[in-house]
Amino acid sequence: MKTLKKILAALFCLYCFGVLLSSCVDKEYEPIPKIKCIIPADRTKQDSLLVSSNSGTHIIIVGENLQIVDQVLFDDVPAVLNPLYVTEHYIILIIPDVPGSTSEIILVTKYGQRIASPFAIDIPAPRIDMFLCEFVPVGEILKIKGKYFIDPLAYFYGEDGQLIPAEIVPQEPKSSDYIDIKVPAGVKHSTPVVIENGTGKSESKILFRDKRNIIIDFDQYKATWGYSGTIDQGVQPDADGRCTWKESYLSRLPKGDNSLNPKGCDGVYAQLNTNVFNGWYDIIFYVPEEDYDNPKKSCVERFADEYPLEALTLKFEVYVHKEYPINGMYGLFAFAPEGSEPGSECFGRDLSGNNKADNIRVPGAWWVPFTPEIDKTDAWWKWEIGKGAKEVFYTDEWITVSVPLSTFNKQTAGTHPLGVANYIEAGTGNDPFCQTPLYKDRMWNFAFFWEPWSQCKQEGDFLCFLDNFRIVPDDKNGALFGVAGGMTRKF
Repeated sequence: MKTLKKILAALFCLYCFGVLLSSCVDKEYEPIPKIKCIIPADRTKQDSLLVSSNSGTHIIIVGENLQIVDQVLFDDVPAVLNPLYVTEHYIILIIPDVPGSTSEIILVTKYGQRIASPFAIDIPAPRIDMFLCEFVPVGEILKIKGKYFIDPLAYFYGEDGQLIPAEIVPQEPKSSDYIDIKVPAGVKHSTPVVIENGTGKSESKILFRDKRNIIIDFDQYKATWGYSGTIDQGVQPDADGRCTWKESYLSRLPKGDNSLNPKGCDGVYAQLNTNVFNGWYDIIFYVPEEDYDNPKKSCVERFADEYPLEALTLKFEVYVHKEYPINGMYGLFAFAPEGSEPGSECFGRDLSGNNKADNIRVPGAWWVPFTPEIDKTDAWWKWEIGKGAKEVFYTDEWITVSVPLSTFNKQTAGTHPLGVANYIEAGTGNDPFCQTPLYKDRMWNFAFFWEPWSQCKQEGDFLCFLDNFRIVPDDKNGALFGVAGGMTRKF
């Protein structure tokens, strides 16, 4: 028995020694990655070696035993690795966004090894993508989205053309993709913002307080591209729920003592609300007949020769209270030729009585800010909110909205935003598209119709403020919305 125990003990010791030896052998023969060089992924530039590069650049790491690499780190920021592009002799990747400069690249293997190699990330000059709101008063905050706002400095152009330094407001948490700037006094309107980091300076393509072609400014009751004009009436439903013409329900603000009125982004603004309203508004600015012979016959005249219509956009500022969101209203924008206003279907409605607008087709565009909960049926007029809005719309601060003129291809009456999807998918209902394109010489008058989604239906009160309708070159700034509702581009 003792002999058997001795034999078992010896076997156990031999087993343990074998395990230990195997472990040592495995460690001894673990391959170690080695970087020989780094080259651009661009084939036309692969005859040059890289010792530094920018975030977002495609590179190829050339070396040995690279197949065991699990991570590639730049300043502890991992690059996205595609297994198809990780082989024994090369790794292809895109340098990730790095919050600051770094001097090395680190390979991490599946065995936990970390191999460092010199490689610098050059931080580009700031990239300015979006302004939350293009009109901001003195002392308030201009919010900007972009890249590489690292230890930034910010400037505005003054009336004398010189740069005015601006205060950077600290953010929590800190981000290199967003920057808050306090607007100083003396800033010239329609000028870019300048942001600087340790690498260089960048000017925004977006113009701050762009007043080059404002067509409706609620500081005055007139079409601000040069003519006097009028604000047309709105409507509300009668006791039977039918929509009938009533007196005007457009309010110019600020006035009175109302704690819900926000501070204006640019002086006086318009208010739309349900206190006196549950139907639709017509906000129409048109040129009086005595001005018909004026050679300036388009509210895009400022850019008519320099840009094609598809390169322009309609912009405006909007503020919607969180407590009173939009969940059943949408906007319809339209233009009309001389002597007419936007009206039935995609035709101009005659104003002068002399049939100047007969058979003139006028396409429009929709702005559907909320995301509806819908039930698809076989007819466009039966599209309903259903159980309500899937996502209501509010801002609780001023934001800029963009409606590209390329989207002005809808009929202005007798159709519905969701009729587009229903018409295309099911082939039912009225054709919502106006087959006649938008023409510069048919953009004499402008209208904004604020309408109920279905049967004068808005669930609960809403409180919406608007300002600065303008047509300017499309700089890709401003919140963008889908034809069937919801924001598709946001800050």
